Order: sequence, then C-alpha cells, then structure tokens
Amino acid sequence: MDDGAYSKINGTIILCTDSFYKEDALRLINILVKKFNLSCGLIHYNKIKNIYRIRINKSSITFLISLVKPQIIPSMYYKFGIK
Repeated sequence: MDDGAYSKINGTIILCTDSFYKEDALRLINILVKKFNLSCGLIHYNKIKNIYRIRINKSSITFLISLVKPQIIPSMYYKFGIK
C-alpha cells in the first residue's frame, strides 16, 4: 500500500515502479487498461537512472478507489486522496 502517492495538484495516483524495467511497467499498464479499464500512463521519472513510474489518470481514480478501498487500511487512505 505504501509504494505510491496521490498528487493533489493534478489528482492522479503514481505507482512507484522504480525497480521495474520499462517493458514490465508497460506490461502492468496493459493489464490495468485491459482488465480494469483504467486510464494510465508511463512517466520517465529519472532519465539518468532510467526509472519509470505508472500514472493512474484522474478520470480513473473514482473507479480505482471503488475496487481497492475494501482492502486499504484507513491510515493509507491519503495515498488515494481519501480523507
């Protein structure tokens, strides 16, 4: 539950997939899109170290929360922008 963050600025969720290869992050994005119909993108977070992160777009946040909220402990709600 802890390897990600909610951006208050643009209302997206970032999954910190720093140790993933680019191809593996893209594979996970493909699963999130096909299986859950989430709108996602790939961020080249650190070009020197070639680190990639996955962004869950604002348009998918409400649906994502409905999927995972029963599994989230209340102290981690802030990771999803839930108060």
